[in-house]
This record gives sequence, C-alpha cells and structure tokens, in this order.
Amino acid sequence: MADQQTQKRGMTLRSALTTIGVLVGIVASLIAIFTWLGTLSPQETVAEPGPSATPAPVAPEPAIDAVTEPLASVAPPAILASFRFIPGITGSSMGRDKTVDGGLPVYEMWAGKLSISYTWAGVMSDNTQAEGTWCSMRIDIAGPVTIPAHTDNECSPDPVSAFSSIGHRLELTVAGEYTLTATDMITGATGSTTITVQPGPANGS
Repeated sequence: MADQQTQKRGMTLRSALTTIGVLVGIVASLIAIFTWLGTLSPQETVAEPGPSATPAPVAPEPAIDAVTEPLASVAPPAILASFRFIPGITGSSMGRDKTVDGGLPVYEMWAGKLSISYTWAGVMSDNTQAEGTWCSMRIDIAGPVTIPAHTDNECSPDPVSAFSSIGHRLELTVAGEYTLTATDMITGATGSTTITVQPGPANGS
C-alpha cells in the first residue's frame, strides 16, 4: 500500500516537471523570437507621389480699352500786358484841349503855358484792368525839354486823385511833341502815348 502511494507521487512529480520544462521552453522560444525581431530595422513607409494636379486654365480677363479723356483747356493766368495813358486838363489847369475825336491828344497853351495832368491804366492779358500796388512803375517823358522820370507803385492810379496830384502834372512852356511812356520794371510791360502841344495865342485870348 505504501509502495503504491510512493509510485503515484513519483509519477505526479515527473508529470509536473515535464510540464514546467515545456513551459520554460516555450518562454525561452518567445524571448528569442522577440529579441530577433528587435534587431530588425523598421521599414520606412515612403509615400508614393500621387498624380500631379494640373492647374485649371484661367480665362484671361477681357481687355479694357483705355479711354483718354481730353484735358480741359485751362486758360493761362492773366499777366500785365501793356498800359494806356489818360491825359487831360483839369478845371484849374492852364490850356485848351484841341483833341479831335479818335486822334492823339492835342493841347494849346494859354498865355505861353500849358498845365496838364496824366495817369495810366495797366491792361492785363485778358483785357481786364490791373489793380493794386504790386507794380514798379517808371514814367518817362521825352520831348523838346528834359523832364525827370516819375516812379510809382500804382498799377492803375485813380484818375481823380492822380489829376489832383502834383506828381502827375506837367507844366510845359515849350511847344512840340511829348511822348509819355509807362513801364513796369518787374514784368517789362509798357505802353505809351504822344501829345502835341501847340503855342496858342500869346496873350491867352
């Protein structure tokens, strides 16, 4: 009886040892397989290029004809162009006005003397009258006698005030032709007139 139990225990122990040996072999095999797999280089995944996309054709924009607008004509600024003289005899002056309509001024002395006044008016290129004191005027009077030049900054002196000014008055005692010339020294614009002085009666009658 004791011998049988001993045999059964021996068989059970051998069976257990066999099973353990099998399991150890399996584990060793798995370790070897994983170790071998770890030594392999991982394969790189290379993306295959896909078909190249062809850009869709772009329709050209319709050409726009350039419309050239004509430049508006701009009138140039008016500039000082010339001068006109305004001579005359005031009520207190000596002499007589003998001017014929449309002709050059003609004056007759009174008792051997003539006193006349004069002024000028600047004329712009657009035919308007120049106004203001921005001119640099020189008035030259050429004739049988020497008369000093007169300077002024008025482009168009008022006739009323000019005729009452001694600076705008000529006292003549010699008959002949006198040319009055107005020149703006800044722009060079100029204008002139000629007056004729006649002797007249000696006694002023």
